[in-house]
Amino acid sequence: MKNVLLLACLLLAAFQSDARSVAPLQPLQVTSANGVTNTVYVRLVWENEYTLGNGRYGDVVLYFYEDALGEIPTALTGLTINLRVSWYDGSNAYINDYSITGSSYSTTVATNVEHDYYDDNYFRYRDYYLLAGDGYAW
Repeated sequence: MKNVLLLACLLLAAFQSDARSVAPLQPLQVTSANGVTNTVYVRLVWENEYTLGNGRYGDVVLYFYEDALGEIPTALTGLTINLRVSWYDGSNAYINDYSITGSSYSTTVATNVEHDYYDDNYFRYRDYYLLAGDGYAW
């Protein structure tokens, strides 16, 4: 099973070698304090990626848009956004759920973190996901 997981992760890493790993837009149904619901689109992006030794590092940023094509940025301020970070340290898998507050047109989730690492004997990775929360739903 470990060999299958390792192969799958290696294939995924090989296809994510661009300078900016971009997830698809996710619609967010945001309910304001006065009860009005609007759709906002969120994109989670790995950017400023660089390779150092056998590791790939970068920043994780959320961008907010008015439209499903991600062409019209919108400010999303004061909304608590729930995230999940999952990682594999070479021998064990972990999951941590936490919250951040959205601000302006983008919100930085993590700075200068390891995305993945591979040498001939060792592999590890880290990924981020959006979760549903109070005041919004997928």
